[in-house]
Amino acid sequence: MDDITLITTQRPEVASMTDAERTRLDQRMQAVLDGSTGIDAGAHRGQRPRGRRLAVMTGVAAAVALVAVVVGASGRGPAPLQAGPSAAQQLRTIAATVATANPYPRTPYSVATTLSTSTGAVDPAQPATTSSTEQVEYAVDDHDYVSRQTGCDPVGSCAQFMSSRGGDPVIPFDGTAAEVRAGVEQRVEEDLRMDTGSAPPLSRSYLTLMTVQAALQDRAMEPAGRAELLRILADSADISATPDVANSYGLVGTRFSATVDGGRLDLVVDPGDGYILSSRWDGRGTVFRVETKSTTSPSAAEGPTPFEVGIVVSFASARPVVVDQLPADVAALGAAVAAHASAIEAIFPGGGCSSESGSNPGGWRYGFDIPTDLTFTHCWGA
Repeated sequence: MDDITLITTQRPEVASMTDAERTRLDQRMQAVLDGSTGIDAGAHRGQRPRGRRLAVMTGVAAAVALVAVVVGASGRGPAPLQAGPSAAQQLRTIAATVATANPYPRTPYSVATTLSTSTGAVDPAQPATTSSTEQVEYAVDDHDYVSRQTGCDPVGSCAQFMSSRGGDPVIPFDGTAAEVRAGVEQRVEEDLRMDTGSAPPLSRSYLTLMTVQAALQDRAMEPAGRAELLRILADSADISATPDVANSYGLVGTRFSATVDGGRLDLVVDPGDGYILSSRWDGRGTVFRVETKSTTSPSAAEGPTPFEVGIVVSFASARPVVVDQLPADVAALGAAVAAHASAIEAIFPGGGCSSESGSNPGGWRYGFDIPTDLTFTHCWGA
């Protein structure tokens, strides 16, 4: 009876019901309460009639059904639950936006980035090491980059760790979607052929993910290429998506995660233009056994020795900032690189990139000084 009262007194008011419809509904409810449905004719005294029970249950069901129909017809009921887009669908949606967006300025700019590497030994005999390097890189022009780095340890470890123009010659930064896809496939095939020391061998999925990750971080990659890289990512692995994830610079994007070869790759992407806010490869669950033979006795009976190691590599980036005037030491190094461009390019006539760091004692081979905390990268074509 309480259920009937609840339905009678608290059913939603619907403006589209007429007075006659409301009267008929109230009469139906009263008939249920009175038991005057014609079903309860021979009940024994002191025993709840089965017919009465059936009538009440039937009345409740009818009343609930009527309320549901009226509310649904009026549009006031809850919308049916719908599944959100999958991670792959989200990547393709971002790709469609990226095709017309370029997150990198065409004028001189600076961008702050951080790289952290933690090598945790699977073999207890191997010590774990952790290093973190912060840099502000300046794009002097379309082919010269100068970065100021801190936290380089040991000496000589400072180097460009974010791809710049020409970072991978087989993946054209200014190519069409088809050319970029072909370049990724070529790079993966070459890496598969060269992988002769890993046991088990590196998988195609792992190499594809790593190739796409590096190419997406190439700040010279043009919109068509970045869009295609995101589509390759959507097709290459079982990916999950987590919205509203912040990197160490406080920038928020969508994190796309894929588990492959026992490790996990996370990419935090700005859905507005496909800018990579951070990446993280956690290979602590991955064991690579690299077979090494004795240098003193290559034919020794003990055979190859496995070397096992797990690694975590984290990268984070701020957004590029247009600079009206480069710092004096950065501008001076950029000018020196431009003046010695022919000597730098002579080592790779077919085109490529060359980097030198002032923290490296061998960093003065081109005939000009490099400040200790600066590194330059010069890129050129054939």
